[in-house]
Formats: sequence, C-alpha cells, structure tokens
Amino acid sequence: MRTKKISVVLALLILSGCTCNDNFSGYRYNPFQFNYSEYQLKAEVAQIPSPSLSEANGSPIEFYGLSTILPHQWKTLAESKTIGEDRVVFKSGGNIVMIFREKEKLLGCGYSEFKEGNKDFCSAFESTDDFYWKLYTLTPEQISKEKSGQKWIVHKKGHFFEDIERIKIYKGQGVTVYRSDFKPDSRLKTELIIFHKNLQPDYLIISTTINDEEVIRALIASSEKAQP
Repeated sequence: MRTKKISVVLALLILSGCTCNDNFSGYRYNPFQFNYSEYQLKAEVAQIPSPSLSEANGSPIEFYGLSTILPHQWKTLAESKTIGEDRVVFKSGGNIVMIFREKEKLLGCGYSEFKEGNKDFCSAFESTDDFYWKLYTLTPEQISKEKSGQKWIVHKKGHFFEDIERIKIYKGQGVTVYRSDFKPDSRLKTELIIFHKNLQPDYLIISTTINDEEVIRALIASSEKAQP
C-alpha cells in the first residue's frame, strides 16, 4: 500500500512540475535545465606552448616518461620527488604538484553493467579523451536534439566545473591537454588532464596549488624524455 502511495505522489509531482528546490522546478525528474554558469563554460583551443627554459636556467623534472623544466625558483620543489604506485608528487612547503596516471575506463562505460544502465551517456563518446573534448567544448545551445547522450555530457559540467573559473584546451602533435583553473578561494589552482601518444591508453591528471603561469605552461609543454 505504501509503495502504491509513493508512486502516486511521484506521478503527481512529475505532472505538476513541482518545485523540489526553490530554484530548480522538478530538477530530479528533468536534470537538463543547465541553470548554473558552469554549463556555459567553453574552452578556447590553443597550440601547446613551446618550452621556454633550458636546464641552465631552470629545474628539470621527470614523470612517466615525460619531462619539463620549471623556473629556477622552484628548484627545491623539483628535487622533492616522491613516487607512489600510481602517482608522482613534488612538494615543498605548501606548494604541491600531484601527477596521477589514470587507466582508460571510459568513465565507467568500460564495464558492461554500467554501460547497460547508461546507454545514452556511454554512446555519446568513444574514449575518455573524446569525452573531455565534448565536456570542454559543448554548451547547452550546441546540444543535438537527436543525441540525448550529449545532454548527459553537458550535464556533467555541473560536477566537473562547479569550482572552476576558466577552461582551455591545448593541442599539439600527438598530445591534448585540458586545463581547468579553479576559483580564487580554492586551495588547488590548476588541473591539467594530459592525453599523450606515448602514454596511451593511459592519461595523466596533474593538480597543483601553485599559482605561477610559468609553472603551468611548463607542465603543459611536457614532452617525451630525451634519450641520453
């Protein structure tokens, strides 16, 4: 009897478009309202920046077969490398660069049970790189009405970008970097998601508390480690 009553109440709520929250009428039943500002974030696409430092005037770091050179003032940080099972961390005082190596799991769509229950979402992208490209470039106005899976990707902007102020994409030969800059009150300052041909099918997630554009550009410009 209780189950029947709940079903009737839910049906009435759906039909009436009830205000389940003050600002989101019927949000539980219609998630594609895109009311928050992060749904309008759209990334500019730029070229991967060229390395601007040499070992003579900077501090080299290496991680997962890639390398780059940080500005010399970050020498202590560059020398503080610690290695975990799936991460590399550089830490000096309150300054941190965390680098995680991630396996290709297709946002859960690599698992048959999840895929079966999320067919629209899982049909909307072919790889994690493809997912992030659409996440960073699609806005509600660009969603194809015939492709409901795109709605779910844009919907996830609300989760991925809730604390993000700006986003950008960098493209190079065999590498794509997705950049997210956090809002000023966040402890983290920037996150980079790097898809590099030498790491496939894995990819990297770099998070840092450092508010230094030279450091960020150096990390974006990371390239294959030169062989001796």
